[in-house]
Amino acid sequence: MDDGSQEPQELELVSLIGFDGNPSNGLVLHPDGVHLVYGLGNTVTVYHWSTRKQRFFRGHDSTVSSIAVSKSGKYVGAGYVLSLVYIWDFGTGNVVASYTAHVQRVQSISFTCCDDYLVSLGGQDDGSVVAYDIAKGDVLCIDPSVGPAINKPSVLRTLHMHNDYFLNAGENILRLWTVDKEHRCLQRADASLAKIRRLILCADIDRADEHAYCGTSTGDVLKVKLHIPRDATDSCPTASPTLAECFAKHPDGKKRGVAVELYSKGVTALYLIADGTEMVVGTGAGTLFAVGFRDFAVTRVFTCHTSVVHDLAFPRDYPRVFATTSREDVRVWSVDTLQELLRVTVRNHTCSKVVFAPDGTQIVTAWCDGRIRSFAPETGRPLYTIENCHNDGVSVVAVHLDGQRLLSGGGDGRVCVWLVENGITALVAVLKDHKGKVSAIAVHRRGDRILSSSVDGTCVIWDITRYVRLSTIFSNTVLTDVQYHPNDLEIIMCGTNGYIGYWDAIDGSPISKIETFSGSSLNSLDVTPAGNYFVTGSVDQVVEVWLYKEGRTTHVGRGHAGAVTNVRISPDCKYVVSTSTDGGIFLWRFPYGAETEPPSDRDSVNSGPSASSLREQQTARARQLSQKKKLPARKENIKVISKTQNVLADATGNSGDGNAKATDADSGGSVKCLCPRGTTCSCNGDIGSRNSSTGISWNSKHSDRFS
Repeated sequence: MDDGSQEPQELELVSLIGFDGNPSNGLVLHPDGVHLVYGLGNTVTVYHWSTRKQRFFRGHDSTVSSIAVSKSGKYVGAGYVLSLVYIWDFGTGNVVASYTAHVQRVQSISFTCCDDYLVSLGGQDDGSVVAYDIAKGDVLCIDPSVGPAINKPSVLRTLHMHNDYFLNAGENILRLWTVDKEHRCLQRADASLAKIRRLILCADIDRADEHAYCGTSTGDVLKVKLHIPRDATDSCPTASPTLAECFAKHPDGKKRGVAVELYSKGVTALYLIADGTEMVVGTGAGTLFAVGFRDFAVTRVFTCHTSVVHDLAFPRDYPRVFATTSREDVRVWSVDTLQELLRVTVRNHTCSKVVFAPDGTQIVTAWCDGRIRSFAPETGRPLYTIENCHNDGVSVVAVHLDGQRLLSGGGDGRVCVWLVENGITALVAVLKDHKGKVSAIAVHRRGDRILSSSVDGTCVIWDITRYVRLSTIFSNTVLTDVQYHPNDLEIIMCGTNGYIGYWDAIDGSPISKIETFSGSSLNSLDVTPAGNYFVTGSVDQVVEVWLYKEGRTTHVGRGHAGAVTNVRISPDCKYVVSTSTDGGIFLWRFPYGAETEPPSDRDSVNSGPSASSLREQQTARARQLSQKKKLPARKENIKVISKTQNVLADATGNSGDGNAKATDADSGGSVKCLCPRGTTCSCNGDIGSRNSSTGISWNSKHSDRFS
């Protein structure tokens, strides 16, 4: 890498966590049986099921609205919200063709069985059906009769054995089309759905071209008989398609035919496994399931955030896991497997901040209901809760280096200092100087000072040994993030004006100010342990890597479909993790090597147990054993969390593995929520496991049943 290069280089995307349930047919299993193809933002992701490696296809900067893979596996296609359609070669990743024949959004696309045509369907502003000849690189025919206002067309699927047939579906409609190549036109036949009224979001067809399975917005699946002639030369169906059956989930413990469960936020993607024993279901909640046709057992494959990710944090000196927060939950992810290891849910509340204790024994979170909640890092067991911390919710929280004091900021502009000892909390001091919501808190490495920034444009340096203000920095912008530089002498901060400011950490005087490469508002920044580099995330969906001394951008990462909300550098400086408003989590390769953290004076902080204290602990433990006293329970630590676990916390302090049977909280089982006291919740369900006889094992060690 040439540091003298003035033009920023592209940041390498290693992998991403996310499944966007919004694109039509947004999940496709490649014909080779080992690759899943799905979209997130403007990126088409190819996920290898066995090795868990990822490849990425990009064609346009707008968001992917539909995805398709040809029956032979040779081509991958994607439609975008800005009327573009791209076709890639799956093996090389090169663009084969692209065309624009729609007005605005491309709702759905699909390849015919012989890879002759790519059929595309326009959105509500268009509604036309386009047949594109791949070999000739030309549009064969366009039929506008679908109409932008007729039944909201949203789904397009081709058949497996008949090259000239395809169907489209929408609100209360399913239509079978025939391609007349000689006359360059399309013929149609509408299906009879009887009294069933559904908005069809996705569909798939069995290998014999006899039935179509349609996922709906209400969370059930329709089975439609197509009446395709057996003679391939016959260009007309024997009858109009008719509704055969309607499927939904039957929960365990309930009589069949009495009550059913529907998939959360509807079925937005559906795919039938080749041997006909399973189908893969993707929901609007960003979760993938495998459903067996024999026993209708449901197995969750993987999940992700479906709304804005508010915060991101790594444990101190441990790069193997990280935590994220979003609406109603806190999740811990593995960097190696990209699987969810732990999830703690609080219904109807938003978690705004997450941080690990310095020793890794607790996860401290801030919530919009004015509470600070602490959880055990392995099981998600509640440790303690601080009530009524701030009037307008807790916006930020930090843990002091001694591990016994918490620092919180809220919408009321106050900074509170809390003492936590053996699960007992007490308010120590209230620091009041900000006029707006506190946006960030940073602790000095010596532990005697902290920084607090606010949306009112002020950054205050506090002495937390005497609990007094030392100095105030004024800025004419909304401050979004602030940190101490590792040299302990400078402060780096960013805001909505698109500038990064360097300030003196002693008296708060300005040092320099630099403008970002994109010039957009900044939401987050992070500095490497030695302070030679830092990264920023902006509203225009860009991640930038900077040289600290030169103040120059060296690498730029693009791929998010929403504003970047957080960026963090892993403690080993191998990766940069970024999150965005669309729920995506991107893992980038950090372009520089690992750094050594500079030494600092930490006399005021107990950084670790000494040899004498360890001997005293061993003596006390031996004395307990000799007196036959019960030993205290082992303290959980994030550094020993299992890479294969999938734990969901409950309201009673118990935890449930993703493959364990869930029961009511009173019976000591696992309930997948942490609801506030006094509320009525019906979100607990059943979890189980099963064996699959298909070529792909959907019940992997990271899988768990849906509840």
